[in-house]
Amino acid sequence: MVGKRIRLPENISCKRPRYLVNWELLKYARNVREPSDTRLGSNGSCAVSLYHLGVFRDHDVDQISTRLNMNIDHACVKLQRRYPDISMTRSRVGIEDHMWRHNVVKEALVGTGYNLSRVWLHSGIDYTNRLFLVDGYLNPQFTDIETKDVHLQSNHHVDMNDDSWKHTIAIKDGRIWCPGVSESGIPVSNLWINEKGFVDAENGYMRKILRVYELQ
Repeated sequence: MVGKRIRLPENISCKRPRYLVNWELLKYARNVREPSDTRLGSNGSCAVSLYHLGVFRDHDVDQISTRLNMNIDHACVKLQRRYPDISMTRSRVGIEDHMWRHNVVKEALVGTGYNLSRVWLHSGIDYTNRLFLVDGYLNPQFTDIETKDVHLQSNHHVDMNDDSWKHTIAIKDGRIWCPGVSESGIPVSNLWINEKGFVDAENGYMRKILRVYELQ
């Protein structure tokens, strides 16, 4: 909100002592704040990642996509209630078989025993028996941290747009699961992530991580 002017309703006053919190103003500012775009992946990569994590038992990728699609409207209604002053269109919540906000994934997880919470990845994390969705941008090529071989992502992601490479991957038990790797996955160390949570944009499997969610 810094540097951006907003017109306050007549019933809200800014005149408060400096040491008091203007709760009316704070509540109003939160309601008009633009919610961030948390649509996960593209080309259905979120559904593929959820399949690899195994949270929807006996569901294939198409069934998971359908389940996510069915929850777009429900999530949209909730977001419209939360942000009444923002135009929260259906496409901003989810595009069928393509990408879905984390709110849609939360709704789809109801009844599975899993919940979604945002976390922070770094090199010191213990990944044992933990499940993650990692959203960001794939690196067009990455370097295997063990063999130092360079792998081209285009060999496995023929449907990706060269200008974006927006993608969601799965991390399960310390291994990356994605169409760009073998059926057994690859060690999570191939993210080339440091102790501060930054990835090596030149060598890492992803050149940029936007957000990470853990399923518990």
